[in-house]
Amino acid sequence: MAFQLVQTFNFEDVQHSYDRAGDVLYISFGSPRPAVAVQVEDWLAIRLSNTPPLFAGVTIVLTGVALAASYIPALRAMSLDPITTLHSE
Repeated sequence: MAFQLVQTFNFEDVQHSYDRAGDVLYISFGSPRPAVAVQVEDWLAIRLSNTPPLFAGVTIVLTGVALAASYIPALRAMSLDPITTLHSE
C-alpha cells in the first residue's frame, strides 16, 4: 500500500528550535498540531499529522555527540604502540 503526500510549503510559517543539551534540531511547518513521528533513520524523524495528512515537522539529531564519542577513543588508540600492545597479550 502506498500513500502520496502532496503539500505546498509556505516558508514564512517555518519554525525551528534547537535543543543544545540534546543536540537536536526541531523544524515545524505551519501552526502546531497533533502529529505522529516516524523514525526514518537513527538521526531523523518525520512528524506527520493525520487530519489532514500533512508534514508537521522534522526532527534531526545532530552528530556532535556521535563525533565526540568516536573521536576520543580514536585519540587514545593512536597514542598506543601496536607492537607493545600485541606483546602484552
